[in-house]
Amino acid sequence: DTRYRFQGYQIFQVKDETVGPSDLQNVDVARLLAQVDLKDGVGQLINYDFDESIGVAVANEMVDGADEGILHSFRVTQDLFAQGDNRLINHKTYYYMALAYSYNNYKTYDPLNPLALDGQKKPYLAGRKAPGGGIKSVSGIPHIPAPELGGTVLNSQYGDGPKITRIEGMGNGANIVDITPESEAAIVANYKLDEVEYQNGKGPVNVKVIDPLNVVGGDFELRMIPKNSFLYSIDSASWILTNLTTGESVSSDQTIAVDNEQLIPEWGISVQWHQYKYYQPYSSFIYTDFLEGTIEFADSSKQWLSGVPDADGVTAENWILAGTANEDADAALYPEYCDDPASKNDYLGVDDEEKYEQILEGTWAPYRLCSRRCPNTIVGQDFIGTLAANDFNFLTSVDVVITTDKTKWTRCAVIEMQTETVLSEGGVKHGYPRAGQSVDKEGMPDGTGTGMGWFPGYAIDVETGERLNMAFGEDSWLGGDNGRDMIWNPTSRRYSGVNGDVVWGGKHTIFVFGNLKRSGGASSTNMPSYDGGVYLEDNMVNGTSGTRNKAWRGCMWVGQPVLDFSTIGDVYSDTYDFIKTDVKIRLRVAKSYEKYATKGYYTIPIGDTANADNAWYPLYEFSMTDIATETKNNDTAVSACDLINVVPNPYYAYSNYETNSLDNRIKITNLPDVCTINIYTTNGTLVRTFRKDSPITSVDWDLKNQVGIPIASGVYIIHVDAPGVCEKIVKWFGAIRPPILENF
Repeated sequence: DTRYRFQGYQIFQVKDETVGPSDLQNVDVARLLAQVDLKDGVGQLINYDFDESIGVAVANEMVDGADEGILHSFRVTQDLFAQGDNRLINHKTYYYMALAYSYNNYKTYDPLNPLALDGQKKPYLAGRKAPGGGIKSVSGIPHIPAPELGGTVLNSQYGDGPKITRIEGMGNGANIVDITPESEAAIVANYKLDEVEYQNGKGPVNVKVIDPLNVVGGDFELRMIPKNSFLYSIDSASWILTNLTTGESVSSDQTIAVDNEQLIPEWGISVQWHQYKYYQPYSSFIYTDFLEGTIEFADSSKQWLSGVPDADGVTAENWILAGTANEDADAALYPEYCDDPASKNDYLGVDDEEKYEQILEGTWAPYRLCSRRCPNTIVGQDFIGTLAANDFNFLTSVDVVITTDKTKWTRCAVIEMQTETVLSEGGVKHGYPRAGQSVDKEGMPDGTGTGMGWFPGYAIDVETGERLNMAFGEDSWLGGDNGRDMIWNPTSRRYSGVNGDVVWGGKHTIFVFGNLKRSGGASSTNMPSYDGGVYLEDNMVNGTSGTRNKAWRGCMWVGQPVLDFSTIGDVYSDTYDFIKTDVKIRLRVAKSYEKYATKGYYTIPIGDTANADNAWYPLYEFSMTDIATETKNNDTAVSACDLINVVPNPYYAYSNYETNSLDNRIKITNLPDVCTINIYTTNGTLVRTFRKDSPITSVDWDLKNQVGIPIASGVYIIHVDAPGVCEKIVKWFGAIRPPILENF
């Protein structure tokens, strides 16, 4: 292969405008600020240059690539040449240079291998040109923008994003998403929401502010454009962003198969829309990446909820079976192995790197990884076959909320967690509905039969905008730990004091089920989204072996809670008094973008697009009005006059703005666009006049008078007159240094 192909680029801060591309390896005049490269497995690039003095090729690292994809916007806050305080200085000019580089490695060179001496010695090749010709530096000047354009108000900063509303489709492309409180309330009340609104900067597509000075208002539509009519054309789709207010539109430069940040400087934003693809790192098991898990208390001083953290090894707390450990279990304590691959073939190659074993310190896990053969068993023996059906691409990002607001509670099945039928109420087997009488929200029998209760909260799929079905467990043998009352009310006790038996707060395990009908055309007997508990009552409580298995195949997430009395005390007055404040558990995973029907057509065949706006492909809308830049704000312009200043003040023979030993320079800063600056001595003699009519908010004074003669040391009066805005007077003292000519 004789061609070098684009791989990435490096951004350098350079000393001044005289630095050229050939100087970038000189740390005295160039410092590496950022580096980005294609996400393709190619990271570090080493060139071998022949050293005549020693007669061999010497390895030189040219770039250590992050291998995380291409970005085109960056936030710079530090001066890489500064010593001590390295924060950028307002109104000082800084210089930067971008250098693209390419890659070719037709054969890996190895100086220690005679068969690889004909390999590529120089896989890295630096670019020689920029889009506009030669590679040149560009300058940037940090400053306060308030005085600009008749008074400028910034309603955003770099990295902020709009509130995006999902109209059709689903997926997050590995972006962490959070819905707005308004959407959450609508989903809880109505069970489904067609147009889900996401919080600012927390949407399923990365739309972010890159230029806070230029963010335009208006309503926008972001539409996926599939390559063709085939279902899997999503992977190679493009997109178009339309300003619905003006009718202008911008099309993508790349397909979403490429992780590319596309800048739209005229609107002050960028769009980064990249398809996430599930993968198989270990076996045929389909894997998706876990992104984030948090537990958030409405009142952080009342952290009443805790959990049983997973622990590796031969221990009762090893309830999440991930990794590749092969421990010999104590047959007396563990009659069936806990973490022995010979006994857990269904777990091997599922999460060998144990990424899902660390969620919230090991207190939550996917159903697929839950133990099934130990005293700490989560999955009933009759339902272990349902584990193999739950690949990780079935997982969705969910919010689980626990609240005292009974209008938001979830009607659910209550599951028997006692593994010995001789000990369980009614002889019910583990994993089946409890034999206790179904109860109402007050915990009293409601006369509807057995096995149903209320979870004090709800679960939401934040990708689809659906409320989800739930269940919770009880060990009816553990009556002293509230395991026999059909109420979700865990205690804080983890083990019995007699022989260390597992108690785990009464085993009030939380189960969250996904919607298996959402793909359209799915079996009508599959688990739906939340339906008031009807499906679970019909198929789990009153169903057959087959329908119960089908219900368990819908289980996604499992939490093993206990109370934390260290923060709330161990006494509470009524059934739910232990819920001291609302708590939200957030679980986020990467999801591919997919077709998804909304507008009430959730279960139609996915090919039926008669009522779709974008054939059920992802379609989003958002408004930039709340984060748009405001200009000509007279109140801001007037208040900005208080910021007018002279720096440095006092001036002791030197300033950070000077470029050489003959340069004397101060700056009059934070000026409005149009103004007149008059500089006087203390006796009223006019020294210098500047008339400004430009968006640059500062003026340089070289400490000379109107005819170019250096001023004397002393106090000066600087008067700024901005017609129609304000007047400002600033006193300034300067100690002027004499010219130093020895070095010239």
